[in-house]
Amino acid sequence: MFGKSFGHVILKQISFLRPRRNVRGYLMRFALFFLALTTGALGQISPIRVPSDEAEQHLVGSIRPVYPPFAQETRISGIVLLEISIDATGKPQILGIISGHPLLLDEAIKAVKNSKFQPFLEAGKPTMVVTAIMVPFAATDRQIAIARGQLEFRYHFWTAENLAQAALSKGDVVEAGARLKSAEEYLEAAKDGTEHPRERLQLATDSGDLSKALQKYDEAERSYRNALETLEKGNRDAPELASIFEKLGVLYAEEKRSDLARDNLNHSVVIYQKHFRKQTSSGDAGTRQLYGQKIANQSYLLSQLELLLGSHQNAIKDCQRVIEFQSFLDAVNHERVVAACQKTINERP
Repeated sequence: MFGKSFGHVILKQISFLRPRRNVRGYLMRFALFFLALTTGALGQISPIRVPSDEAEQHLVGSIRPVYPPFAQETRISGIVLLEISIDATGKPQILGIISGHPLLLDEAIKAVKNSKFQPFLEAGKPTMVVTAIMVPFAATDRQIAIARGQLEFRYHFWTAENLAQAALSKGDVVEAGARLKSAEEYLEAAKDGTEHPRERLQLATDSGDLSKALQKYDEAERSYRNALETLEKGNRDAPELASIFEKLGVLYAEEKRSDLARDNLNHSVVIYQKHFRKQTSSGDAGTRQLYGQKIANQSYLLSQLELLLGSHQNAIKDCQRVIEFQSFLDAVNHERVVAACQKTINERP
């Protein structure tokens, strides 16, 4: 997937940061630069990932799921694998289902939610961590061994991937390339009989990010398109789909392919708005903040694209959305972005 010359690559200055006299061109460059900064900042907020066996050592007592009667009667056994976070107080939260029989999922989730962990420490202070955990239901030794292999693979793959993202956020393309290569090797070495679609999707996305950082835009577009095709076969409203549309939109904006940039960013905003409304009802403040910021950031970039395309009315609509979601904007750029949008709204054609 990756070339052999990462150590010899010099990251060039991005063209949209070069000074130009055109005011709209300046606003567009600021919009892209602003979006890149806020996207990068979001990407750096990554909890510590710990191995599953270490998480088990922090478990207070044990996880004791109720064996569903029908599953027991029909001799359905096995293991449910769950991705969880553990907050600074030791309380777990379900992040996702990795694998498991549908009849066993509900009781496994209930059991994990009712469990308690000793807090993890970083520099002597309690901190949140992410891990994966298994919940067995009359599992055989072979099933347990396979599950432990899956957990080990996930820890090594996602640790390498998280380090790659951290390197990219710092502009270290050499380190990012090396970490992604490690993640790819872990994926290819996995012999557990599963396709690992989520991991392959993440590799395609990260490959696109790396190619974009190296200004290899054609390669970046291919990687993002591959990721998009994979996602569109499943849930067409998945947040991951919005993220890929966002990446394609920013890529096209940098390449001055404004129509394509507008189309992809509009798709992204529509999906993020759907999930923002869901989080408003569920009360997940952190995820709601993330989606709200995404909507505000991309709406601002859309407003600048519409001005470049000569559609002031659409720019006003985008700016009205920015004003609606302004409380989610980054504090450093809030005043500047809101002022630019208010000016666009006031200068009605």
